[in-house]
Amino acid sequence: MFTHSSGPTQDLAASGKKPEKECCEREQISDTPVDMLAVFTGTLHGIASPWFRAHVAHAPLRSVTRLYASSLLPPQPEGALPAHLLNALTACGKRGRWKTALELVDELGASGRPLPRAVWGSALLACRKKQRVKEAITLLDKMGSAVDTAACNEVLHLLRLRSDYEGALHVWRGHVERARPDELSYYHMMHLCGESGRWSDALRWLAEMEAAHLTPGPNHYHAVLRACVRDRRWPQALAVAQAIPREVLERDAHLCRTALQAAAEEGAVGVAAEVLSVLGDRAACDDQLGLLQACRRAGDLPAALAAWERLSVSVLQPDEQCYAQLVATLVEAPNATLPLTPEMPSPVEMAMARAREAVEALPPPRAAVVLTAALGCAIGASLASTACEVLSLLHALQGDLDAGQQLRTLRLCADQGVPPSGSTRNTLRGRVRRLPPCPANCTESPATPLPLCVY
Repeated sequence: MFTHSSGPTQDLAASGKKPEKECCEREQISDTPVDMLAVFTGTLHGIASPWFRAHVAHAPLRSVTRLYASSLLPPQPEGALPAHLLNALTACGKRGRWKTALELVDELGASGRPLPRAVWGSALLACRKKQRVKEAITLLDKMGSAVDTAACNEVLHLLRLRSDYEGALHVWRGHVERARPDELSYYHMMHLCGESGRWSDALRWLAEMEAAHLTPGPNHYHAVLRACVRDRRWPQALAVAQAIPREVLERDAHLCRTALQAAAEEGAVGVAAEVLSVLGDRAACDDQLGLLQACRRAGDLPAALAAWERLSVSVLQPDEQCYAQLVATLVEAPNATLPLTPEMPSPVEMAMARAREAVEALPPPRAAVVLTAALGCAIGASLASTACEVLSLLHALQGDLDAGQQLRTLRLCADQGVPPSGSTRNTLRGRVRRLPPCPANCTESPATPLPLCVY
């Protein structure tokens, strides 16, 4: 029988501190298996009893393990492994006590009897919790023919935490292929590919998984999509997005948004619309932006107008990015893409109407984003009058303008022979003196009124 000594109490009294009630009272702990199990379990889980604080707190956990192993226990059946060591190993695995777990595995293996899979699993779990790669692979090698899928997945999970794709590939070729990999095994490999942008390897793992008659889930598809997106492989990402079943998309909104990004970059309006319908009420303004971006890249003006109509009647408020995408689509799309009628305004007129609407609906800093995008699209489309009108709106909104935008607008007006509007002329007149001098063969005079010869 273990008896609580008065040493800690005397030390506390000498230090002037008030001892705890438990430490003041005499405590007796019997040597029955139940009490010894309670003491040892409390040690592993950090629950220090008064007796443990007084006697065992300074001892390493391995010493406590051997103390427990040498306690009085009921006789075990012949040929069975010691139950106390198995329980200790399970607790070490949950707490990440990898050194003690390895010693217990060696002690259990010294009997010469085959170890159950739970023993290896607990030791590998302890190594994974502390990210001990070398020890985990050594354990996997010791298992020999006892290697199973669960043990391989523990090591693959550890290598995934360390972002070690080459090490995981080595383990796969050495052990996993013989242990019949499951969905979790393939997910670990795809996740590693997604983190490092190994899009070709990710596609290969997906093909192998389907060839093994395993069903990919949302996590598998998302890992492959992320690998393609990181390397900007949009055609491959779109092909993966198109192959995802609708019921899989419905289970993961994050997967839907990644697929929507691939569709937007590739201009796949149909795929983007389908993914957006899967999101339903979960769709945010950024998701609507993805559909508008797909319409712009595809030059599909009717689809963009239909998407804008649905956005306008929804509970979502369009932000500056949505306005900018629609205005850019209207300015850049040719008239042939839209069946015009005499009563219907032209795409450029609709673009200017949306720009004015943005000025009224959004705060000035956010409205300036829409006007700046519209100005860039107008200059790119060589629409001098539209560029002057947008520049006037931008000047009225924020006053100070970028010199590069003003000069590009002047050059466009000079090339097309379009006189700038009054506000544009007043905005640009103060910058005439900073223009470079005309060449010697130029017939224009520096005092010539606007439009100027801008070089």
